[in-house]
Amino acid sequence: MRFSRRPEPPASSDDRVLCSQCGSRNQRGQRFCVACGHLLAQARAAGDADPQSVASASARADNAAGLRPAAAAGARSTVPIAAPTTRGELVFVERDGREGAHYPVAETCDIGRTEGSVLVSHDAYVSPRHARIFLRGGSYFLRDLGSLNGVFCRIPFGKPLSLGPPMDLAVEQPLADQELFLIGQQVLKFEVVRSADEGFGVASENGTLLFGSAAGPRFARLSQRTVEGVSRDVFYVRKPETTLGRESADVVFTDDPYMSRQHALLRMYGTGESRRFALSDLGSSNGTFVQIREEVQLHSGAQLRIGQQLFRFDIDAGRTA
Repeated sequence: MRFSRRPEPPASSDDRVLCSQCGSRNQRGQRFCVACGHLLAQARAAGDADPQSVASASARADNAAGLRPAAAAGARSTVPIAAPTTRGELVFVERDGREGAHYPVAETCDIGRTEGSVLVSHDAYVSPRHARIFLRGGSYFLRDLGSLNGVFCRIPFGKPLSLGPPMDLAVEQPLADQELFLIGQQVLKFEVVRSADEGFGVASENGTLLFGSAAGPRFARLSQRTVEGVSRDVFYVRKPETTLGRESADVVFTDDPYMSRQHALLRMYGTGESRRFALSDLGSSNGTFVQIREEVQLHSGAQLRIGQQLFRFDIDAGRTA
């Protein structure tokens, strides 16, 4: 029996090239795999370059030329981002409450009448170089530079007292002996009355008692500091809580239009030599200010009285240098 030879399948049925990278079949004559882009064996044999080699050579050429390749889509940038830094701004507040000039504060800022980066040349109550705001450890601080009239900060500021209830830590400010504070247009000096000064005893002459008003306790006193440089009108603190204001208060200043009806509260804690005092604002329109004795840390929104000028200090920690 004679057998005939089975015809060979058409060349098109197996005329494909397997990709050595992913195993996909590619039409003969293609240089790169349609599935993964790998250089096919037939193209390599013909002397074509591997696309990865081409990319590497291109990158080497760019680096040699001083060029930085762009980041691929979706890739994380390797360019360092500037770290956020704290920036401050001193804002002048007009008498009607509107904002005036803005002064940026980077590392340090001096305020004065004739010297510094912020000049208040029209205010005779401001010393030539009056106060300094400076940055230290990521926080801003305020320091009096030995000025004649001092620097006053709106309370509360600094560390709150911890004397127990019913004290409100959010609003009360410690008040020490000999400190000055400002309510309305009144500059008041606070003095603690020592035990030896609380009472002088009953006065008499030749066995006859002196007739007069009954003496009460005196824990502290407030005296007005005037522009003449002398004290005037002394007010004694005789009870644990003493209110100050233009009306309806224990100590009143009826002629001061910048003072609220009930402006501030002076509170006493403890007894004898352990007495402590705190000052709080009663929601007044113009605030209560205490003279700083040492440098204090500034928070954003802090208000400062320098001479007859009112400033607000704002802090923006989200900017970059």
